[in-house]
Order: sequence, then structure tokens, then C-alpha cells
Amino acid sequence: MSVSAPARPSPQEDVLLLINGLTRARDLTALSEAARTWDALDLATGPSAPAAHEIPALITELQGILHTLVGCAPRLLAIHRKAVVSEQAEEAAMENVLLRAQALLRNPAAAQTELGYLRLLAGSAGVIFDLAGDTP
Repeated sequence: MSVSAPARPSPQEDVLLLINGLTRARDLTALSEAARTWDALDLATGPSAPAAHEIPALITELQGILHTLVGCAPRLLAIHRKAVVSEQAEEAAMENVLLRAQALLRNPAAAQTELGYLRLLAGSAGVIFDLAGDTP
């Protein structure tokens, strides 16, 4: 019995993969360089809780951040795979946190309170940024 290798992408698919990779790289850069990203994370994870009227807007902002990060999952994992010092543990950690982020986005009732959900969103985003090497 012979095992066949997966078909090589066509030249058109190669171009689409390249464009998608570049788009995701731009999305990640724009997100990590945006002051509002870090402001939202600071407000959500600060020592004092944000005001009750700020929480819904912060949840929306952090859901948007996580949607972008989850959409960039292949790019984020590729960063670890292509690292000079490849750390399997870090790659697995990134996969796990991206899966947790997806679960949070699908299930806003994951926490019992809005503030709890906000902190879970911010914690997931913070871990993804840490693993990707992005800090303000």
C-alpha cells in the first residue's frame, strides 16, 4: 500500500496563502501597536475595577481584540515554529490559550459576572501577547 503526499498548492493558492499571511502580519502589528489595545487591557486588569458603565464597552473592545488574535492563530503559531530556539512547550501554550479564547468568544456566560468575563477576556489576550513577545 502506498502513501500519497498531500497535493502541493497551486500557484494561485500559493499567492493567496502569501497574501493572507501578510494580511495577518499587518493585523497583528496594527493590534499590538494600537494604544487603545493596551489601554483596554490596562483598564480591564488594573488593581481597581473599571466603572460599571465602562464594562460593556471594554467587553466589546476586548472581544474584538480576541477575534483578531484568534483569526491570526496560524500566524501566531508559525512565529513559534520558525523561532530560532523552538520551544514545543510555548507552541502548545499558544495553542491552548487560542482555544480558550475561542471558547470565551463563543460563550459570554463563561463567568458569572460581566466583570469576571471582562477579566477572562483580558487575561487571554494578555497571555497571547506575552507568548507572541508583544508588550507595550
